[in-house]
Amino acid sequence: MDWEEAFEPQILDRGYDYQRRGLVQDLQVVGETLTATVLGSQAYRVTITLDAGEMTAAACDCPYALEHATCKHMAAVLFAWDQQDGHIDQTPDLTALVNQASPEQLCQLVTTALTREPSLINAFKQIVAPEVISSDLTACQAAVDAIFDRYTDDADFIDYEAAKGFADGLLIFLQDDLQTLIDAGRVDTVLQVLMNLFMALDRVDIDDSDGELIALFDQCTDNWEQIMEQATLPQKTRVFTWLQDQLSRPLDTVGDSLEDLLFNDFTEPAFLTAKLTLTAQRFQTAKRQRNDWEMDHWAGRHLRVMDQAGVAPEKIKAFCQANLSLNQVRQFYVTFCIQHQDYPTAIQLLKTGKQVRDNFDGRVIRYSRQLKDLYQQLGQTANYQHELWQLVTRYQPADYALFLELKGQSDPQAWPEERDRFFKIAVKTASAANLERLYAEEELYPRLLEAVLAEDGLEGIRTYATILRPRYARPVLKKYQRTLQDLAVPVTDRKHYQHLVTLLREMASYPMGQLMAEDLVSQWRQQYPRRRAMLDELSRF
Repeated sequence: MDWEEAFEPQILDRGYDYQRRGLVQDLQVVGETLTATVLGSQAYRVTITLDAGEMTAAACDCPYALEHATCKHMAAVLFAWDQQDGHIDQTPDLTALVNQASPEQLCQLVTTALTREPSLINAFKQIVAPEVISSDLTACQAAVDAIFDRYTDDADFIDYEAAKGFADGLLIFLQDDLQTLIDAGRVDTVLQVLMNLFMALDRVDIDDSDGELIALFDQCTDNWEQIMEQATLPQKTRVFTWLQDQLSRPLDTVGDSLEDLLFNDFTEPAFLTAKLTLTAQRFQTAKRQRNDWEMDHWAGRHLRVMDQAGVAPEKIKAFCQANLSLNQVRQFYVTFCIQHQDYPTAIQLLKTGKQVRDNFDGRVIRYSRQLKDLYQQLGQTANYQHELWQLVTRYQPADYALFLELKGQSDPQAWPEERDRFFKIAVKTASAANLERLYAEEELYPRLLEAVLAEDGLEGIRTYATILRPRYARPVLKKYQRTLQDLAVPVTDRKHYQHLVTLLREMASYPMGQLMAEDLVSQWRQQYPRRRAMLDELSRF
């Protein structure tokens, strides 16, 4: 099934679910072309061209396929085709079978299917009564409630095993049913569904260890942004008020998403004025409570809204100067000064920012990088080189990209001497992995060998095997031998023994390595005759 490689895993999962539920209809094959109808929020037409089992072209008229190369409807068709080994002519004539059924039998079958699969209700409406498809808020809410009810246990909890099905069910609803309403311009209905769903997700008790809630929040946000593009000013005003109300009360998991919706949209003057008031109030509250994180967060929000609203530069500058101890304020003020070509102030802000460390090394790195780039932009070569040296030897020692930048701005004739000066400092501050990469880059192979032999384990040796194998087989093999002897001592599981075999095969790829690996295997067979799992795995070597 070479075609599977063209699909993301989650798309394959949903396509298989569609095929399993019998949503692929009227599958036909003409030469190397498949055509079928797949039932979703409506009936989607799929056309796929194959070449020796590999998909070469595909089309579907669902909204998702308009922006992506593949969709779950395509996967569903291919799963249906695969299941029948490409012999469509052997499939029973479904139309003839349906024609044999009585109206009562068909009615009972459809009712049972819709009861078991609420996500099919809108597809059924699309066929029999397209004029009423899911503009009805009650129908949408019923579909969402059915998904919650299906995967929630008696203790109102969605466990790990049920979490994926729960998320997939809601994603299908959002991507199919709700997308249909978005395409139809049902702004009020879509917004109300999303508002209800955000609150339901905030309350749900779920083991989302695989990130199910994040995926759902992302999809809800995508749907939200699409429908907000169609919203009128009164509709936006209603939603804006709702967002403010929700953010005024404690929230569990949905708070960040709703806050982003409020501040990433609503750029009309009335909304910006309201956001200025909101952020100023939140900042003052955090200040009274002496909550440093909240102060930093809301000061940053306030400054960005001030900038959007076109507040006078003098007022922005005054707010920044009054709150320079906050990281987001300093960052904003640096950018503000650069935009207004006040370079001396920007440089001073960055230099003092590096000194106020508070154990936040990430901030120091960011300030130093900005300072380096600003010096370079202004043509202050000596300052630029000094800051670059500080970065690559102190703040981000032996960083690969910074090292290449250091080399690029150096005189080629003077580089070997400067490089040696760099390594004398870097060996005291940099990680072994960073240094090994630079030794390989500079073709300093004796230093590379010394570094990988000195470290614990075989990570460095395995990483640079193509360099080491033709040059230093003997010392590397001795390192392998010592390491494998240590790894073989503890009694452990089969997976560990499989890892030993992998390392033995790596040894065997070196000159004289096959003999040394065989000697180890013989030794272990004598030392550990009762370890059946170990001996079984060694026999594979």
